[in-house]
Amino acid sequence: MMGGGFAWHVHRIVAWAGVIACGLGPVPLAAQNFSCSGVEPAWSLGISGEVAAFRLGDATPAALKGRPAYSEPRQLTVWRGADGREGEVVALLRAETCSLKASDDPQGYSVVMSLPDGKLLAGCCRMNEAAFPGKVSGRVILPPGAKLAANAAVEVKLFEIPQGDAPLKVIAEKVLAPQTASPVVFELAIETGAVNAANTYVLHVRITESGRLIFLSQDAPQVLTKGGPDEVDVMVKPLGQ
Repeated sequence: MMGGGFAWHVHRIVAWAGVIACGLGPVPLAAQNFSCSGVEPAWSLGISGEVAAFRLGDATPAALKGRPAYSEPRQLTVWRGADGREGEVVALLRAETCSLKASDDPQGYSVVMSLPDGKLLAGCCRMNEAAFPGKVSGRVILPPGAKLAANAAVEVKLFEIPQGDAPLKVIAEKVLAPQTASPVVFELAIETGAVNAANTYVLHVRITESGRLIFLSQDAPQVLTKGGPDEVDVMVKPLGQ
């Protein structure tokens, strides 16, 4: 059912001024398009960057213009806008599993909306596939002073970390060889539909010389979903450190 319950959403709307004060920033490209809906009453909200379409019941959809913002520590995406005639609509999306009914497939975000007349609506959202770029790119950064031999191979993998106990899954990978320049620039192509907004995606890098492992990712940067970027630097460290 809707993650966290309606009480959580009401509390967040009441504390809206506090959320704003805690530093909302630009929304990554991969997290700007959403399809949201709710029941009792039935409503829908389609967000595409700075524009949105809101429909309540059988009413004619309202075209809204506004802006998205994002708070990484709270995993919150906020969209606020208006149609130029009435007050502001505010949608607060939280990255968590959400279902309108127990029988529904889970979606990646819960949402609460504050309407101009003060009414609150709760529901679930999914990130539209079109919102995800067809690639993830970036640079592999070596430690200061480190150099690669002429036979070095740089292996970059994009992993999906699904919910529950399901195993890790490789979504995309590429081996760049030989590589001597630093930083090493990479780009991984992603198949359409391969990214699920409810899951987490991380990058991992291995560097070998003549088959011998010499560098590993310092961490596993999150990308694409839940506010993750589609372009990132990956720091590597010598094996054993």
